[in-house]
Amino acid sequence: MPRGESHKSRFEGYNAAVVSPAARCGVEGERAVRVWRMSNRNQDFVLGLVVLAFVALLIGTVVFIQPSFGGEMRTIEVLFAHDEGVAPVENGAPVLLSGALQVGKILEVSRREADADGQKKLMISVRIAVETNLPLYEDCQITTDQPPVGGVG
Repeated sequence: MPRGESHKSRFEGYNAAVVSPAARCGVEGERAVRVWRMSNRNQDFVLGLVVLAFVALLIGTVVFIQPSFGGEMRTIEVLFAHDEGVAPVENGAPVLLSGALQVGKILEVSRREADADGQKKLMISVRIAVETNLPLYEDCQITTDQPPVGGVG
């Protein structure tokens, strides 16, 4: 080490914590052992990247599990006559198009009385949310899955 140069300035900028004893003593020819440490700024950056990756993974999981998440939905009320028989339906169950493609979900199931031909009739009211881009034609039929005779469902 040349005279006049401080030991500290020789290793400045390396964030070195451990130096060989020979380098501390100023012996020529010995190589200093430098321990590289990640600065706090770099640690914060890496931590931020990891947190962002986990948040992106969480959002991706929610969108994958709930395909209608974020899409526009419209609410429809469907009435089923009690005496015609209705398969068991419950809140949160999927609404399927042709029994295969999920296009919405059941929001609420309740019973109510309706006036049909001058008589009161017990009806099962099912409120559903379906995608707004789903076309509903006049001749469409909305049904519930009925289990086979004697089946559990």
